[in-house]
Amino acid sequence: MSSYPQTQRQPDAPRLPRALPLWQLVALFFLAFSVLQLGWTAARGTWLERWVIDGVTVHSSVALINRLTPRAGAVAAGSSIWAPGGGINIRQGCDGTEILFLLLAGLLSYPFSPPARLVGIFIGTAFVFALNQLRLLALFYAIRNVPGSFAELHGLVTPLALVAGALGFFVVLLGWDARLRAQARSADP
Repeated sequence: MSSYPQTQRQPDAPRLPRALPLWQLVALFFLAFSVLQLGWTAARGTWLERWVIDGVTVHSSVALINRLTPRAGAVAAGSSIWAPGGGINIRQGCDGTEILFLLLAGLLSYPFSPPARLVGIFIGTAFVFALNQLRLLALFYAIRNVPGSFAELHGLVTPLALVAGALGFFVVLLGWDARLRAQARSADP
């Protein structure tokens, strides 16, 4: 009788979720982004735009500015943050919704597990809002303290930082979703 060395069973390689073909994922991403963006463009001048920009975005920024630098004397004036020494105007595009829509389109088109998708939508929305608040603070202080840097910060640096932040969030969520799926597979008999 011959004896063969016993081999240990190798763990299964992590499996990707069943996905649509790449072209369909890309099409779904662009469709989701387009619907969100067109809906937001259609909301221009409505109560929804005023609530998002004037109510949530501007008032939150003013509260942060006055907390960080009470002497700035920032005041919310519609869609503007006004203060002696300079302020900024917040318009559609400055409110972080475009980055949020990119993230949401990715979350809706990629085959995440339902828990990961829900966490991604809720935590991702808060994360993008917080990133955009940091962006607005940077722009507010730049226009007042280093006016020459405003155009570059506004047009290049901070938009790229928002995209990188949203992409980083998406990658972290991918890893978390993979761990959730691996735990679910290992719990199956």
